[in-house]
Amino acid sequence: MQVNLGAISKGYFFGAMAVSALHTVHSFEKMGLTTGEQWLTPLAIDGLAFFALGLQSKRYADGTNRIGLRLQIGAGIAQLAANVYAASSLGGMILGLLVVGIYLLMEAIGPRIKTRAAQEAEEATAKAEAERIAKNAAARARRATKKVEAQALENLVNAKPRRSRARHAATATA
Repeated sequence: MQVNLGAISKGYFFGAMAVSALHTVHSFEKMGLTTGEQWLTPLAIDGLAFFALGLQSKRYADGTNRIGLRLQIGAGIAQLAANVYAASSLGGMILGLLVVGIYLLMEAIGPRIKTRAAQEAEEATAKAEAERIAKNAAARARRATKKVEAQALENLVNAKPRRSRARHAATATA
């Protein structure tokens, strides 16, 4: 059975937002916003989370994806704080921690999840690159060896004849 982890993660994202939106409203009511302004707070926090989700699209560069992940985690932390603050009991605090904590965990590990096929493709690419580098190094070593051998042969051919010691000694005494 094939499981789409991305769909599960995004489904959990929307579920966490729905639960957190009400808790965010309640948190800001506890802070004194009661004239309808408290209903704008989930739009601010969840709007940032939606924007961050868009930045993590595959059409954007890796650096942009990382910015999106950081923004999404920041929005998640704001949601976490609102969930815990809104709770009126220990059970409510634990529920808030679970809902947003699991969401943050899924978002943090989601980009690191790869399929087996993607891993095998990366390994094959790395192996091919290592073989190419080794082949180039061997070719450079062969060229360097040939150059040294050619220089040594040239030195032998162009060397001046040396007199032997015995001959040199005989010439010096005569």
